[in-house]
Parts: sequence; structure tokens; C-alpha cells
Amino acid sequence: MMKGLWAHQVQFGDCDPAGIVFYPNYYRWFDAATHAMMAAHGHTFASTQEQFDLVGWPLIDTGATFKRPARAGDRLVVSSEVEVVSARTFRVVHQVQCNSELVAEGFELRFFGRADPVLKAHPIPAEMLALFAPASAPKAGATSSVPVVLLDSIGHLSQHGPVARDAVIVCGSHGGISAAHFVLDHPSRPNAVVFNDAGGGKDQAGLAGLALLAQAGIAAACYEHTSARIGDAADALAHGRISAVNDLAQELGWRPGQFVREFLVR
Repeated sequence: MMKGLWAHQVQFGDCDPAGIVFYPNYYRWFDAATHAMMAAHGHTFASTQEQFDLVGWPLIDTGATFKRPARAGDRLVVSSEVEVVSARTFRVVHQVQCNSELVAEGFELRFFGRADPVLKAHPIPAEMLALFAPASAPKAGATSSVPVVLLDSIGHLSQHGPVARDAVIVCGSHGGISAAHFVLDHPSRPNAVVFNDAGGGKDQAGLAGLALLAQAGIAAACYEHTSARIGDAADALAHGRISAVNDLAQELGWRPGQFVREFLVR
């Protein structure tokens, strides 16, 4: 089944007068986590409209159970998974953790819609059903189930929980030396990282971190700054076009001109 991770550091404004997270915020975060999960697999709200002529994932039902309070400064990680799929609906379950302790859990029941003229549920496209299906042996042309971590800034990695060894980080930051050090300094290192090339810059400083990561055994690449918005990891995954790769990424078959989402297949 499709899975995803989304992180949020609790702000003062997220809390009620008692100093704990105001419960409606969890529903906002469930929604954000679902959109991040979809984007990590190459399908944003906008691309769903463009590709399938459908309204992306309206909500039918939702609910939550709260296990313990969360407070300002807590780093929450929402793990999401598509659990149940029918012909027209799918159910996403969420678990919210802080320092590996369960804070809350919830669910969303969603559908793919079409307005004709009233919004109605539409059969889930075959491509999406394939993504929602339980993992099986890889097939030609199939989308990879490699875990993807979306970070608008690579600096957020320092506040992120453990990263799976086979994960790919897609971020909205430049690929310079300082950005590479955020990856190298993290307790768990990913399989690969993708950055914005920031237009290269003086002495190609925006790409200089790729070689440093290669020395540490991490495949890395940059996407063209004109192909996706700087600071927007979801846009990078959906539209980023590769401009540079390090030696390890090249050995894996990554090439300039490919789209970031193609990396997941490789």
C-alpha cells in the first residue's frame, strides 16, 4: 500500500490556552500528510486535475483518537498509509508520533471526484489503483515503492526523525557544501538526495555538495532551478528536471534531462 511521512514542529499558535495542541489542528495535519504522500508518489492536487480531469481526493469522513498532549516545540512525525481501497474511495490512516511515542491516530475516507455539474465520486484511475495496491514483485514500468522524504529546506532534516537507508530525500534547497553537511551530520543517512541547482552560482557553488556526498557513499543530484520552485519539495518531485548528478547517481543510471520522479523507478 502507498505510504508516506510528513513532519511538523508545533508552534505557539497551534496550541490552546492550556498550552497543548488545539485538536482541530490534527485534522489539518492529516490533510497535509495525505497531500505530501500523494506528491511523493508523483501526484499533486494540480497534476491529478491535469492528468485525469478529476478533483483530487475530496473528504467523505474523518476521525481521530488522542493519546497524549503535544506542546509548542514538539516535533511531530505523521506516518500515513492507504489502508482500504474500493472502486471509488480510499481510506488513509495516520499515526502521529513525538520521539517515537504515539500522540494521536486518525483516518480519512476520500474519493476521486468529477463535477458534472455536481461533484460526484468517480472510479479511481487504474494508475492510482496500482499505486494503492499492496507491494508485489516489480513489473516493467511500475512505480517504485522507495520511501521518499519531502523537505522544503534541507535544514529541516536536523529536526526530522530517522531516515530509512533506502529512502530518497527530495528537497527545495540548493546543492552546495553547507546543504550536503546537513545530510552528513544526520544520524541516519539516506540512499540518495535531490537538490535545487539554484542556477549554479559563482564557481558552480550550488552544485558543490554532490561530490562531497559521493565521497560518503550517497547518490545525489540537482534539478534545474527553472523546472521547479525553490523551497517547494513537492513541486520538485512533480516537475523537477535533473541538471547534474554525482558519480554514484550516474552509476545508478541517473542522467541530466530526466525528471526527478523517474529516479524513484530506478
